[in-house]
Parts: sequence; structure tokens; C-alpha cells
Amino acid sequence: MRLMLAVLLLATVPTASVAQPQRNVERPFFLTFSSPVYLTHSGDGTDRIFVVEQDGIVKVFPNDSTVMSSDVRLFLDLRTHVTRFHNEAGLLGLAFHPDYATNGYFYLYYTRSDPDRSVVSRFQVDPTDADRADPASEFVLLEISQPFGNHNAGMMQFGPRDGYLYISVGDGGDRRSGELFPPDSEQNGQNVHSLLGTILRIDVDGASDETPYGIPPDNPFANDPEAGREEIWSYGLRNPWRFSIDSLTNQLWVADVGAKAWEEINLVEGGDNFGWSVMEGASCFETAECEAEGMKPPLVQHANEGGCSSITGGYVYRGARRPERQGAYIYGDWCNGNVRMLRFQDGVVEGPELLFDTAFRISSFGVDEQGELYIVDHQGGIFRFTRSSSPTTAESPVETPRHVLLEQNFPNPFTLSTEIWYTVDQRSDVELKVYDLLGREVRRLASGPHASGAYAVEWDGADDSGRSVAGGAYLYVLKGGGRSETRIMNLLR
Repeated sequence: MRLMLAVLLLATVPTASVAQPQRNVERPFFLTFSSPVYLTHSGDGTDRIFVVEQDGIVKVFPNDSTVMSSDVRLFLDLRTHVTRFHNEAGLLGLAFHPDYATNGYFYLYYTRSDPDRSVVSRFQVDPTDADRADPASEFVLLEISQPFGNHNAGMMQFGPRDGYLYISVGDGGDRRSGELFPPDSEQNGQNVHSLLGTILRIDVDGASDETPYGIPPDNPFANDPEAGREEIWSYGLRNPWRFSIDSLTNQLWVADVGAKAWEEINLVEGGDNFGWSVMEGASCFETAECEAEGMKPPLVQHANEGGCSSITGGYVYRGARRPERQGAYIYGDWCNGNVRMLRFQDGVVEGPELLFDTAFRISSFGVDEQGELYIVDHQGGIFRFTRSSSPTTAESPVETPRHVLLEQNFPNPFTLSTEIWYTVDQRSDVELKVYDLLGREVRRLASGPHASGAYAVEWDGADDSGRSVAGGAYLYVLKGGGRSETRIMNLLR
């Protein structure tokens, strides 16, 4: 069974107890995805959401809380190209050209085998269907050999001011055939003649007969290839899985996944060397002393105190749902599900502050056209901040109440148990029941007053007396606020 979300108390016994909501986040779309790793928008005024699935699929749907699975379109299926030769490989990044509304160009970062490599390619939307890309339109810009399977990074974003494409690339990893090699065993982190362990910056509109892209003239090694690769903007990074460029300040925030002791957040400028693998965070890596001259320490670092830790970079918040978080950098952790924020102003760091804990596998954050922040759970869900308790009219426009909304259960079909998500947008008396196809009540899962929020309950295939029911199709019905919704699920015995 899929891991249950610890941020919710799930009703798992045959009583009328009510699941409690997670008041920090809500599920804005009652959709489930397969290993999602990124969420973004196309910037063309259509207010659509694009979700990247790691196996090689991009999906698109309207940014509407009433969207159903039937409204989700397959924007691009690249599974014949993508190879997940490691759990950190696959389709990893998506960026839309600043002029996407007119040229239809977007860019993908994915991994491919024979040989193992990372690929950055341009694609184009189908001119006859805005919700479908043309898979035959691929134009490969860049291929980077991957010596091992992990540390592929793969984030991409266009600079809001310069229009150049920024790309994160890991150091190439350190595992082969199940054996643990020394970290950064090929010493890519400090090798400026390698594209591994870097943030790249290229001009996708500057192609020539010789190259598929141009080099921005202010790149650190521009016009001096003997000094280093001209594509490099900064280096000395281990696995900069997710970064973002603040739309207001133009600051480049990079979260770099640590090796043993430290997870770090860096503010990046052209030419910065963050020290890996001489340094990890602000400390010498595995040595008492090291030569750190010219290496930039992180803005913030988090200690890994022996457990799993893997930082997931986020965004500086520019949305309206939580005005008190305006200007704060919000980020998370894949391993522990923590969501934190910090502020950086006039050279001073405030925080980090723990906002809340989750049981999510936070693979990414994302923003929509309004600047609202989303959390991408690799287990399948997309989440968004709930509104502040006392928003102003300007910050939080009134939405049409829907009172209750029911999601398809997951997994479906199921054998042992299944999870049912639903949301309540106003305080209401809510009832959730399971029926057989003859309309006979089988199980009451929730009943009573609900505050606004997202809820989840689990059904274990038993009736109200605790006895297992026969396999087959069952209806589950949600009632509340004068509204009723019904879905069907299948129990396998």
C-alpha cells in the first residue's frame, strides 16, 4: 500500500470518527500522478499546469480545483527516449521558452542510455493542439556523459531578465555495479573543463552553423575555452537537484544535496565556486585542513545528524495565499518531509524556520502563473498552501464555494486497503459511506462536522462490524453542504 501521509489522522476503524485536516496545505487538484518530479506553467496566459513524471511523461490540465482525471491531457510521452538507469535518473526538467506563446518552444532534460548520458533538447507544441507537443520536433542542444547513475540534477529555468537558459548538472555520481566509490571519484566538482557539478547558462536563441546554442558574453569562461567550459556559470556543486531564480530580485537560489554531513543552500553569481569536493558546506570534506581559497561558503547549511537528509530546493514566495510569507525562500527535504523557510535581506539571514512536517517525499516545488507555490510529492500528490486565516480582499479573491469534493481512491483496484481523499472548503456536516452495487450500506468512514481542509480516510475492505467483504465493485458517496458525489472502486479478493 502507498505510504500514508502522517500529516493526516486516518480513520481506519469501523467508527464514525472524523479524519483531521492538515491546515498548512491542501490538495488543490484531486489527481494522482506517477512519480512526479516537477510542476510548472507555460507562461502564455492560459493558466495551465504542467506536471513532469519521472518515467518520461508530461501532463497538462487547467488550473482549476474542479478538474477531474478526464481533463488531464498527455502533453508529451517520451518514454521511448528516457532511461531510468538509476532512481535519480529519468525525465527531470522542463522549461518553457520566454516567447512560448508565439514560438511554441519548450526544453526538456532527461537521461538516456547506450551510452548513459543527460540530454537537453528543444521540442515544439503541436500547432493544431495547444495541449499536445510534437514528439518528432526534438532538437538536441546538449548531451553530457554520465559516468555513474546518480547525481544527474536536471533543473532548468530561463532567467527572468536575461532570457538565458540555466541548467543544473550533478557531479556524475559515485556508484557503479553496486559498489561505493569515493565521493566525486572523478573529481568533476573542481574541474572547470567538465560540465559535471555545475550550473550552466546558455543562449538557446544564439545557435549558429557550428553550435546549437550560443554562449552569453558575460559567462565566466566566455571566449576563453582554455580556462574552462564556456557554458559554465558556477561550479563546485555535488547534486544541485532543484534551483530557482526569483522573479523579483533575479537572485539564483540553489539547494545542493550533501554527501555526509551538510545540506546547503547557495546564492549563486557568475563564476562562483562552491568547493565540492574539497568542501562540503562550509567545512573541509573528510579532512582536517584543506585549501579553500576562492571557494564560496553556502548561505545556509543543515547538518545531517546520522539520518537520511536530502534537500529539495524551492522558491522565493511571491503568491497571495500566504502574504505573511512574501519574499521568503521556501524549501524542503526529500527524506524527512520538512518544509522550511528563510529570509535574506541586506546581507542578513533570518531563519531557517520550520513551517511544518509532512510525510511527503518532496521531489520538487513549483509555481503557477499567479506565483502560488506547490509541493510535489513523489508518491503521487500535488499540494498547495492553504490561505491565511485573515486574508485581505485584494490578496485572496472570493472563490465559489463547492463545500465538498471527492477524489478517486488510490490504489484502485486494491487488495488490502485503499485511501480516499476529499476536501471541504467550508465548515459542514459531512458523511462518507461505502455501498455495494445494490445500494446497501457497507461501511461508514466519516460522519460529523468538518472544518475546511483536505482529508483522507482508509478503507480496509471490512464492513461496519469489522468483517471482510467480498471482492467486487463498491460505491463510495460523500455528502456535505447540500452536495453529494459518488465514485466507484474495485476490491480484489
